[in-house]
This record gives sequence, structure tokens and C-alpha cells, in this order.
Amino acid sequence: MISVNVSGNIKLGQNASIVAGSVVLSSANLTMEYSSYIDSSSLGGLPPSQTSGTPVGSDGAGGGHGGRGASCLKNNKTNWGGDVYAWSTLSEPWSYGSKGGGKSNIKQYGGNGGGRVKLLVKDTLYVNGSIIAEGGDGGSNGGGGSGGSILVHAVKL
Repeated sequence: MISVNVSGNIKLGQNASIVAGSVVLSSANLTMEYSSYIDSSSLGGLPPSQTSGTPVGSDGAGGGHGGRGASCLKNNKTNWGGDVYAWSTLSEPWSYGSKGGGKSNIKQYGGNGGGRVKLLVKDTLYVNGSIIAEGGDGGSNGGGGSGGSILVHAVKL
């Protein structure tokens, strides 16, 4: 986890990056210059205690988060992927994404869930880069992990 809380400004220079499973930046102003990025993709931690969000079985379905994970069966009408969680916090998202399911009960093939990014900016957030929290690719033997959470509070964007 990377957490930075300053009363002044934060500036990520050109091509700069912050990569971590959980990132919290709190400042007066935040500037992300050209091609800079904050990335928590495929670096998720544990989902909330009420569910794993990871699909059951060996169909290789996708991980759940703010919605059900996708099924990987062509003619499936009833069996979905991982459980829904985080509905109660969609307006203030702060949950990790969940792991996708695999096509094996022995080896874990599913992609990892995405991490969390929280930007608390008292005035201006300028982004000329990327902020991402994608789920990981499960490949041909597993479902993709669900994306994580990105929460942005700023007066000006």
C-alpha cells in the first residue's frame, strides 16, 4: 500500500508511475503529466468478508464485484460467475476486485482482481495520464479477475 497525505501539491512527472495494490493520495492539487500513471491492475487483495467474489466450479467464469462475473459457457442461462458485492459502496468504492475462476480445481488459473486507488484532492486534479485498476487476464484456462475500485474526490477535474 502507498499512502501520501500532504497539505501542498503532488506532481507525477512525465512517464512517472505509481504501481501498488492500494494507493491513496491526498493533497491540495494533484497533477499527472503526460504518460504518467497510477496502476493497481491485477494487484487486488481480499474482498469483503461476506463473499469471495470468485466463481465456484471449474467453468473458468469471471470474478464478481459491482455486478456478477461473466459466464464462460456459450449456452449458459443460469450459471454466472462470481458473486456481486460492493453494491452498498458503489458511490464510495473501496473494494478490491476478485479473482476469476479456473478450469481446474487443483491449480488456480483465474486472473487476479484489481486493486484500489483513492485520490482526495482539495482543489484541482489534472490528469494527462492514466488511472487504472483492471482485473487480470485468466488466459485460456481461466476467467478474468474483476476490476478494483477508483475513487476520486476533487473540486475541479
